[in-house]
Amino acid sequence: MPPTALIHSIESVRRRARWLSVAYGMGIVLAVAVGLLVGVVLVDYILNLPAIPRILVMLVALGSLGYVAYRFVARPATTAMSLSDVAGRLERAFPQFEDRLRSTVNFADGHNPGSAVLQDRVIEQATQIAKEVDLGKAVLAKPAAMSVSGGVAAVVFMLVIALGLMDANIRNIIASRLITPFSAAAWPKRVMINVTSEIPARVPVGQKIELSMKLDKGDKPTLKPIVYYQIEGGMRQQVFMTRGEDGQFHAALDARLEQAATSGKLTAWIEAGDDSRMLAPITIVPRLSIKQITARVTPPAYVPNRARTEQDMGVSPAVAAEGSEIAIATRFN
Repeated sequence: MPPTALIHSIESVRRRARWLSVAYGMGIVLAVAVGLLVGVVLVDYILNLPAIPRILVMLVALGSLGYVAYRFVARPATTAMSLSDVAGRLERAFPQFEDRLRSTVNFADGHNPGSAVLQDRVIEQATQIAKEVDLGKAVLAKPAAMSVSGGVAAVVFMLVIALGLMDANIRNIIASRLITPFSAAAWPKRVMINVTSEIPARVPVGQKIELSMKLDKGDKPTLKPIVYYQIEGGMRQQVFMTRGEDGQFHAALDARLEQAATSGKLTAWIEAGDDSRMLAPITIVPRLSIKQITARVTPPAYVPNRARTEQDMGVSPAVAAEGSEIAIATRFN
């Protein structure tokens, strides 16, 4: 093997190492891309992110993927590796060269002037050793093959899940939330509230407002539905709903009014998991009571002046002559 052939062999090893490094990096990039995509979708689904936070999460994922691509693909593909460096690595794989291979590269480049006889002797020995070994075995293809296989397997696994096992509506929602964040479709509810009690439009102050609801979807023992309510002009309050023997959840709200208030509105909503239901406003009114009783007295026929009079019976009893016509008028609050 002439020196030029030996140099060509080292160059071939360098090209092989570079391509295997790039292939190894491509496998990592594919696997990381699948992992980041799945991670973004899961974070968005669990947290139900609005558009801006979702875009930020996607930008972080793209930045991470870009760094991985630079670290494992672009840098190995563009990093210069001299023949002397390759020769040094080959000598670590084949110790029998004993620095002859690197010296041969240096001699071929004319960097080490010296005895031509000695250089020829070193080149001849390196060439003889190169005939007895396979330089290509110094670069292992197994790590690159495993990396590429892993990346392809990750992509195939994702496609099987997305196309074979995932509902088409879910795929459309994922695509919409990733491609058009500001006009994205909403995730399907994991919990669905069904209010089963009738909500009164008006209740007297002090009365209990009974609420009942069941979960058509997402019911589980650890779920604790909460009723939030606020009386007009007051602070927001909350009540935990309890599960009854009928399997439904129940809660009771107190219809109260602020001091000096004659009426008010109560707004309430139920939250359970990722679902919420706003209830119709309830007007709170005072309890029914008599405000005034008036006696309207018309004197009898024998009285010359039969002018009718009104007497407030809350102030004093009504007084009338025998034979008078009395009409009682009752006013309520």
